[in-house]
Amino acid sequence: MVGPSQSRVVVGSPRPRVIVGAIRPRVIVGSARTRAPRDATPRPQLAAGGSPRPRVVFGTPRARVIVGSPRPGVIVSSSWPACLKKEAALHVRKDFHPRVTCACQEHRTGTVGFKISKVIVVGDLSVGKTCLINRFCKDTFDKNYKATIGVDFEMERFEVLGVPFSLQLWDTAGQERFKCIASTYYRGAQAIIIVFNLNDVASLEHSKQWLADALKENDPSNVLLFLVGSKKDLSTPAQYSLMEKDALKVAQEIKAEYWSVSSLTGENVREFFFRVAALTFEANVLAELEKSGSRHIGDVVRINSDDKNLYLTASKKKATCCP
Repeated sequence: MVGPSQSRVVVGSPRPRVIVGAIRPRVIVGSARTRAPRDATPRPQLAAGGSPRPRVVFGTPRARVIVGSPRPGVIVSSSWPACLKKEAALHVRKDFHPRVTCACQEHRTGTVGFKISKVIVVGDLSVGKTCLINRFCKDTFDKNYKATIGVDFEMERFEVLGVPFSLQLWDTAGQERFKCIASTYYRGAQAIIIVFNLNDVASLEHSKQWLADALKENDPSNVLLFLVGSKKDLSTPAQYSLMEKDALKVAQEIKAEYWSVSSLTGENVREFFFRVAALTFEANVLAELEKSGSRHIGDVVRINSDDKNLYLTASKKKATCCP
C-alpha cells in the first residue's frame, strides 16, 4: 500500500548556479513511492500512522551556465584608466608605475599572468550589486529583481600591457540572514567594492560597516577599496550633487576611490572595471617585484652547483628604465 503523498523537499538555491563542465544529475535520497519487488513478493504494509520517507533532492535540475562572458577577453589598452574624481582617488597619475611598465616590456611579471585576482562586491540589499556585475560581464540589465542567495561569481579576462590578467568578481548577498555565509568568501580579496544606492542615504551610511566586516578577513594594507554609487539614472542633478558630496567625504574617510555608475544605461561601468583591473594588476606586479628582492623575476636557478651564486643572470644588458 502506498502511503499519503508528500511534497518534495529541495535543498539548495532555486536560482541557476555556475556549472563548469557537464550537467550534474540529481541525487535522490529515499523515495516517496514504494515499488513492487521483481519476484512479486508482497511488501509488508506500513504501520498505522506511518508514512514513507520524503523524497529529498539535493540540487535542482539546472541548465549549464558558462562562467564569464561569451565574448573574447576584455583588453585594457596600455594607457592608464583615469579616475572619476581626483578628490577621492587611489592614484591621480596618468600612467602605470615605471617599474610595472618596464617589467611588462621585459616579460618579468612572474606569475601574475597565471593568477586570478579576487574582487568582492558588498553592500546593502537591492543596491544593484548583481546588476553592476552583469552589465559589465554580460552587457545585460534585468529589470526583474532577484535577490542573491549566498554568493555568486563571474570571471572576466583582461590584457594589461600585453600581459593576460583575470579578475574573479564575487557577488555577495546583502540580506542579513546570508551574511554569515557570504562573509566566509571575503578572505583573500585583493579589492573590495562597496556599493550603495545614490538615492538611499542609509545605504551610504552602512558602507563603513560593510567595509569593517570585509576587512576582518583581509589585511587592510594589501586591499584596494572602491566606493561605488549605483542607480545614477534615478537621481536628479540636484539630488546627485548633494549625495555626491556626502559620498566623497565617506570615500576620503575610508581611503577608497569613489565612482558613480548606472547599470541601466551603462554609464561609467566599463570605465570603472577597467580602473579596478589596472590598479589590481599594478599592485600584483609590484608585489611580485618586491618578493623577488635582489633576484630578478625570470632568472634561472642552479639546482646542483657548488657556486654560491645560485641565480644565473641573463647576459643581456641590464634594464635602465627600472631597478
